[in-house]
Amino acid sequence: MGAFLLWLALGFVTQLWLCFRVARSSVPLAIATFLLGPLGALYTVFKHHGDEDTSVTTPFIANLVCCAFLFVVGWQQLMALVEGMPAEPGLVAAAEASEKEAGFTPTSLTAGHPERAVATAPAPESAPPADPIDVLAADLRGVGVQSTVLRLPATTRLPDGVVSGAQLAMSSVPGAGAWINAASAASAPAGHTELSVLFLRCDATTTCRGVARAYMAQDPANRPRVLQNGTMLLLISNPNAADMGSMHNVVASAFRHLPAQ
Repeated sequence: MGAFLLWLALGFVTQLWLCFRVARSSVPLAIATFLLGPLGALYTVFKHHGDEDTSVTTPFIANLVCCAFLFVVGWQQLMALVEGMPAEPGLVAAAEASEKEAGFTPTSLTAGHPERAVATAPAPESAPPADPIDVLAADLRGVGVQSTVLRLPATTRLPDGVVSGAQLAMSSVPGAGAWINAASAASAPAGHTELSVLFLRCDATTTCRGVARAYMAQDPANRPRVLQNGTMLLLISNPNAADMGSMHNVVASAFRHLPAQ
């Protein structure tokens, strides 16, 4: 407010100065200048520009600058008043109703100042992703394969880029799935088959590809069956592959249907 009053006083003083200078050439234009400000002196500015006795250029510029600053400061004061005005009662009631529906409640008042409203219900936390090893074991259990999981300790030496692993001993449950009846009886009595599987987690998909190639480069007679799903690798033991084909296919199908990690 102090700046507004200052420019108002300067504008009034420079306007009087401009009126007195305009009155030297025309009293009616001086009266118009008093009423209209610098606009009333435009004719005199251009007509008497350069005349030593009747020129009004200097007071005109001074008054114009003061009026411009007065307008700017006044506009800022007006915007500050508008922003500080209280909201209409209807809008306040609607805002309070929206806060209640969203689960907000007002807190107590301290020293006459309302505190900020806080949410009463915490935001729901996202559930941690399921362990793919547990998902694989559960899926196989549904088709008649029991799995015993042995997670490798952190001290186990693993290929470069492999961050964790687990060994799974799998065995079929006779009569639990139609595929078991198709398994060769020569591999185990009563259609019972067993399989050893190594589950590995890599730090990246490209790393898994490199590890898979390293295993596939081994002697075909001894190398495991290698499957990749994103950053997961499954190494299925390969004894009597001709007789264990059904078991291999069931395990491979369950692994491929795991969500890619």
